Amino acid sequence: MGDSRSSFDRGDHVGVQILEKYGKRIVIFSISALLTAIILFLILYKPPLKNACIDDLKDIDGIGVYKAGAIVEYVTYNQDAEPEDLDVIDGIGEKTIEKVKEKYR
Repeated sequence: MGDSRSSFDRGDHVGVQILEKYGKRIVIFSISALLTAIILFLILYKPPLKNACIDDLKDIDGIGVYKAGAIVEYVTYNQDAEPEDLDVIDGIGEKTIEKVKEKYR
């Protein structure tokens, strides 16, 4: 009678053979690839505008507490709002929108 285990359990799987042959290199490559992906994510990630808070927004040049509060209020009632939509708020123009787009999507 044959072995009832799967080919993977028997070690016949190509990945197992490669791992046995190149194990340390694959693990090092995997860790390196993972770290690279994490770093790229941290560099490129922009949170959605709906996650913006007054303290973060007022740190953007040209946005004070009043404008930051207006943005948060607008986004609270317009959850799908994007930075381009902020032009409906008094005192927010194209330059401010561009600055918001640098931090939020």
